[in-house]
Amino acid sequence: MTSPAQGLPGTSSPDEVPELYRHYQELRKNPPFVTDAARGNLVVARYADVAAACRHPQLVMARVLAPALAMPESLQPVIRPAMRTLSRMMLFTDPPDHTRLRGLANRAFTPRAVEGMRSRIREIADNLLDRIAGPGPVDLIGTYANWLPIQVIAEMLGAELEDQRAIKRWSDDFALLISGSRQTAIVVAARGAWGVYCLQRYMRRLVRRKRANPGTSLLDALIAAEESGDVLTEQELVSNALLLLAAGHITTTNLIGNGLLALLQHPDQLDLLRQQPELMPQAVEEMLRYESPLQFTGRVAGVDTVINGFRVKTGQTLVLGLGAANHDPEQFPHPDRLDIQRTENRHLAFAGGAHFCLGAALARLEGQIAIDAILRRFPNLRLADQQVEWRNAGVIRGLKRLPVYLQ
Repeated sequence: MTSPAQGLPGTSSPDEVPELYRHYQELRKNPPFVTDAARGNLVVARYADVAAACRHPQLVMARVLAPALAMPESLQPVIRPAMRTLSRMMLFTDPPDHTRLRGLANRAFTPRAVEGMRSRIREIADNLLDRIAGPGPVDLIGTYANWLPIQVIAEMLGAELEDQRAIKRWSDDFALLISGSRQTAIVVAARGAWGVYCLQRYMRRLVRRKRANPGTSLLDALIAAEESGDVLTEQELVSNALLLLAAGHITTTNLIGNGLLALLQHPDQLDLLRQQPELMPQAVEEMLRYESPLQFTGRVAGVDTVINGFRVKTGQTLVLGLGAANHDPEQFPHPDRLDIQRTENRHLAFAGGAHFCLGAALARLEGQIAIDAILRRFPNLRLADQQVEWRNAGVIRGLKRLPVYLQ
């Protein structure tokens, strides 16, 4: 999806509202929709409207790819194979296909299955922190936040540890296609298509190895379903395994990075969390609301429909401002204040409705463990530079680097 946001700002002092959120304030003054003049999309920014749109059965995902990946005619041959792969991902399907694919993948993300990962995630976090040299400055994105989530999801799928750097590189390229990147169309098309191609090739090889030597991983479960003949096609198997591998770590990386930055910029909240570590689950929910890793998602009207009393025409694309909704003062008192004791926090960081994030429970657990581990290990953790740089993407909100002093 593309984004209406005009340039993600650097950080300002904690008492100031960053320019991004000032922009969202302006969008919310014109309910329910703001027309994006450049693309003709309807931008939805109020919490009540975004929540309603996420749940609306007549707003579909299957048609989102076409406007989101609109490319010049000369680039269509480059992007077309990637489009075919993406179109079979559960992220871009609707019932009944989405229901079938989601039901299968849900088996790996039950509360019991996710909770069973707790000790292993803690072990991964500790191992990564053991390798960090201090006192700094140390980049916590490049040394920590990038690698914990990808190691978790790669192990769940049965990928090899030594493959993770390549998977990360290909995933970053794949993300250009769906992140609203502001790079040129030719860069997005070339790198995005290459990333999808490499991930798909890797996944096919991994599937072949798993068929020859079955195990108990999530990928083994997907293969078993594919072999039953009427649940999953081979292309669906590869596309959705690719989705889980690539998308399964990108937003969690940003949850960890954004959350740590928010705490370091709000020392009163950091001190409170150190004093009351039992607040960590509540704190992570507030971090998700305050700096949502996913700022926008999209839907297309499958038929003429009505959302909160306003008509939307068939084929109209809606850009749902998750980040804007999460700062709506009508839903969240003092929304631009980080408050880890916030109790009413029904944020939309994981969207909602049928397409509520499949890995939300796992992301929450990883965020809690990752942030807790680093705060316990480094009690004097502090920012090395008050000015940080955000990635150049409108949909995914995340840091390029997070330089800190550990002592």
